[in-house]
Amino acid sequence: MATALYGLKNFLIGMKARNLGPQREQIDAVMHEYLVRNPDLLAFACGCEPNAFDGRDSEFSAAPGHDASGRIMAYWHRGNGVVQRECLVGYDKADGSGDWYQIPRDKGRDVFMEPYEYSVAGSTVLMTSFMSPMTANGRFLGILGADYTLHQLQESLGKLAPMGNGRYALLSNAGVYVTHPDARRLGDKASELPGEARAAIARGKPWEQVKGQRAELLQPIHVGDSDAPWALMMSFELAKAVE
Repeated sequence: MATALYGLKNFLIGMKARNLGPQREQIDAVMHEYLVRNPDLLAFACGCEPNAFDGRDSEFSAAPGHDASGRIMAYWHRGNGVVQRECLVGYDKADGSGDWYQIPRDKGRDVFMEPYEYSVAGSTVLMTSFMSPMTANGRFLGILGADYTLHQLQESLGKLAPMGNGRYALLSNAGVYVTHPDARRLGDKASELPGEARAAIARGKPWEQVKGQRAELLQPIHVGDSDAPWALMMSFELAKAVE
């Protein structure tokens, strides 16, 4: 997720540094190609400050794929199985719906978003995003993001059985289940975990416990420059001693 996003980011910032734009048509073409080459991702997002790259916002005001501002707010996704473009929404909202844009802008660093709902191809999707700010010469230009649906992550981890009898769960920094052996728990708080386990997740520290014949291990996951690590939990049954 981060590798694909950084590749796209380096391309755009590199062109900007060489005064080559890029033009929004080039940004769209590269985003489309990156999404085609990364079939495990739901989407790529590119949201920019006014006239940040090509200075053509007024030309695209209310044009197809743009809002009234004309800003580059490109959202390339495969929400209905076909790669297509929409205009990003909510970036200027103060009710939390614009966190995906405002948090990386205000922090000036990568952000691994807590699970949230977003409308993709007309359907509300529970997903997570890795958002990275774009800057040049100390100026904030906008954000680039990559999206996964929780369903996609569940498909990746939900079928695995570590140690032959174990299971995995992926938790966000706030202790929310991003994947869980029981898909009905997606998006739920891991309130059944001990307080010290939830604190370890928030601080990016490992944690373990053994209760009876069952072991639970937490390992922090650091992605990019984010200061809010996630955690992978593995639980499994211990082998009984042979007398």
